[in-house]
Amino acid sequence: MVKGVRFIPEEKIEEKAITLLEKAEKQGIYQFKSCTPIDLIAEKTLKLQIKFANLNEDLEGVLGALDISNKTIWIDNSLSDDDNFTLMSRCNFTIAHEFGHYILHKKLYNEENIQLYHYGDNQTNAIKNMETQADRFASYLLMPTIPLMRKLSSINQNQPFEKTLFELTRFFKVSKEAMVIRLKKLGLVDPSYKQ
Repeated sequence: MVKGVRFIPEEKIEEKAITLLEKAEKQGIYQFKSCTPIDLIAEKTLKLQIKFANLNEDLEGVLGALDISNKTIWIDNSLSDDDNFTLMSRCNFTIAHEFGHYILHKKLYNEENIQLYHYGDNQTNAIKNMETQADRFASYLLMPTIPLMRKLSSINQNQPFEKTLFELTRFFKVSKEAMVIRLKKLGLVDPSYKQ
């Protein structure tokens, strides 16, 4: 049972994601002008390995796992197709989500010996809070406010929203669902909008 999952304000989560991007910028691997280079941030900034395995075989529904002791993020093989945008965008979010655990929950993983995965209907509130925090971190990391606003302002504002959404998802390499949630958080899409 996980104890000690503290509340982290949304602004603090965003600040931690931006701090990671700024560190990557100082290393010359990110410029706040393009999509987040997940692989390079893992390798060069966080010194984490990304490995693929059949996670779903033993742990139904698990797409990613963080192994703190071996500094490894495990991703299910089902997300390994770079030619399929849907899978690639899901893989990016899953990796960024695991970065969130690494940045926000590293101490808990070490102190409380948290398992490599937390999934299923039996999640405690503490685990649910950790998962929500990691999702928010991933969102801020993959779709940082300034580049998102900059890209949005460069898109034809007279085109249908679906076309704008398509351009944003392709640029940031995220799913339509993730982008809509992010735009809603920024107050740029009506909260009742459904994909």
